[in-house]
Amino acid sequence: MSVFDLQISEETERHIMSLIKWSKIFSIIGFLLMLIFTLISVLGYWSDMDSDNPNDGLALCTFLISISLVMFLPSLLSHRLSRHLKAAILNSNQFHFDQAFRCATNFFKVTVLSFFIFFISCYFIITFI
Repeated sequence: MSVFDLQISEETERHIMSLIKWSKIFSIIGFLLMLIFTLISVLGYWSDMDSDNPNDGLALCTFLISISLVMFLPSLLSHRLSRHLKAAILNSNQFHFDQAFRCATNFFKVTVLSFFIFFISCYFIITFI
């Protein structure tokens, strides 16, 4: 059911294209950081295998992998947002426009929740260590 008959002006289209570009850049940066954190944690854990206590690096490895897992969903949703918005603008496709807004809504929910989880976990780590 349509309440408004929306028209996208050239200025709005430029803003949407800028949003597409930046969301794709942020998703690529997120995926790269996730890969770097995972590689650092695995390589760091493997390098501690030769030491006297090989479980010393396990806490850092677990922490870095958990950061990578928390970063995965916002990066994925940002990538989907850019993909659906681009298809919606180029093809004037309502389905992709709806999917883009669904991805944008989920992106902001997950991002805010991720920040809260990160700050609360940092608070508990600092408090109890």
